Amino acid sequence: DICCEYQPMGQNSFTARLKDHTEIAEHTMAFFFARPGNFDFIAGQYMEVLLLNPPETDQEGPKRDISIASAPHESDLMIATRMQNSAFKRTLGAMKEGDTIEVTKPAGTFALHGDANRSAVFIAGGMGITAARSIVLDAVHRALPHHIILFHSSRTEDDAEGKPKDYRDKIS
Repeated sequence: DICCEYQPMGQNSFTARLKDHTEIAEHTMAFFFARPGNFDFIAGQYMEVLLLNPPETDQEGPKRDISIASAPHESDLMIATRMQNSAFKRTLGAMKEGDTIEVTKPAGTFALHGDANRSAVFIAGGMGITAARSIVLDAVHRALPHHIILFHSSRTEDDAEGKPKDYRDKIS
């Protein structure tokens, strides 16, 4: 009844298999997928995520644009999302290890600038931290000389810290 039938995204898409998921803050989950072969991206990009044959959909359908939270050097493809009450989020949250999604080639131009003589300042609220995570970890991994300043704001300390040790282990 509601909008959407499954429509493959075509030649510019990849299948990704869920390896793990964990709560990283209150009502916020990180999902770790096996990174598809030839899936290259620049830190800060996003991708379209399609849930394959979801048990339910709503008027927004089974697709969402989601920032890639992993850095390009990391072996897993990580996304993170606040688990709001939508058909998409309920289906994503119910996925089991081995379940698959379809993702598009990465898109977007939010990236670290090339001028190491200028500071890079990131101001992120809530889930906006995901793209910044990718960029900062990539810069550290590549030993870029940039001076990076990150401001992050959350509604509560639990939103910001979540499970501190588990979260730090997953992001560092």
